[in-house]
Amino acid sequence: MKKEHQKQIIQLINQDYKNLWNKKEASPFNIEEASGVYLKDDGLTIIDPDFKMIDKDAPTKVTGYQKVMPQLAAPWEMISEGGINEIFNIDIKVMDDTAFVSFDARGKMRFTNNETLDLLRNVTQLLKNTESGWRIAYEHVS
Repeated sequence: MKKEHQKQIIQLINQDYKNLWNKKEASPFNIEEASGVYLKDDGLTIIDPDFKMIDKDAPTKVTGYQKVMPQLAAPWEMISEGGINEIFNIDIKVMDDTAFVSFDARGKMRFTNNETLDLLRNVTQLLKNTESGWRIAYEHVS
């Protein structure tokens, strides 16, 4: 069963998560797509220094689905294209209905002002297996 869970988690990370964070055209952040990746729960917690991209006084830690989604969407309007191109060094530990996942993500973003940013991030996540499949319950990006 653990192998099947690992396959499902790899699909979530390599397809759904990667696609969510890859902008190909002018479009708003896809909240519906995000709900297929992130746990719709008050306990959802994200720690990400990129939250300060828009507001230097913004917290780097946000808890609760309703609070997290606007923080994730905020910088999206500044991005014209790009995002995560590659996910590698995936490590998964499944423990019943939870899983600990870590990986590296590489990519490039072009902003609306034509500046570019090369991305190299380390991501650590705690996933929960729900009736709808695996969802990210906690994420730390550095």
